[in-house]
Amino acid sequence: MAAPRFSPADLRAMIPLYLDGELGEAEQAAVETYLAEHPGATGDLARAARLISLLDETIRPVEPPPDFTAQVMDQVRATGRGARWRLRWSLVPLLTRLRWAAELLLLLTLFALLWYHPWAPSVAPVECRVLTEPAWLAGQPVALRILVSDHRDGRPLAGARLTVSLAQGRRRLTWFEGVTNAAGTLDT
Repeated sequence: MAAPRFSPADLRAMIPLYLDGELGEAEQAAVETYLAEHPGATGDLARAARLISLLDETIRPVEPPPDFTAQVMDQVRATGRGARWRLRWSLVPLLTRLRWAAELLLLLTLFALLWYHPWAPSVAPVECRVLTEPAWLAGQPVALRILVSDHRDGRPLAGARLTVSLAQGRRRLTWFEGVTNAAGTLDT
C-alpha cells in the first residue's frame, strides 16, 4: 500500500496535531519529513507550540458536580411542554414562519375551492350493467352489451364514453373504446 500523499497546506495544518501526538504513524512520518525538507516550517512549529502552551495555561478543565446531569434533567422536566414548544418555535426564523403561514393559507383556500367548486358540473352516480353470454369459448368472438344509466332515476345516459380494459397485475390491455347511443347502450 502506498503512503498517503499530503499537500504542503495539509502538512502545515497537521503541525498542531503532531505536537499533541494526535496523528497516526503515516501522518506523523509525513509531517517529520516535511519539517526536515522545509527549514522555514520550523516557524510554524514554534507558533503552534506557543499556542498550545498558552491554551494549556489559560484553559483549565472544570469537573461538573456529580449530580449535574440529574439537575439538568430536573430542570427539563420542570419546564412545561408549552414552554418547550415556544422555545422551539422562537428558534424558527421569522421568514420561515411567514412562509409556513402563507402555505397553510394557500392550502386552506385550495381546500375550500375544491370543497365548494360551484363552477364544476355535478357528477351523478352511474350504473353500468354488462350483458354477455353465460360462457366464453376460446377462439370464438365475444359480444358485450353495456347499459349505462343514471343511478338516481334510471334514465339512460347517451354519449357516455366507455373503455373496456383487461388487466392482470400491472399489465393493462384496452380491448374496446366507444360512446353510448341514445338508448344508453354500447354493443361490442
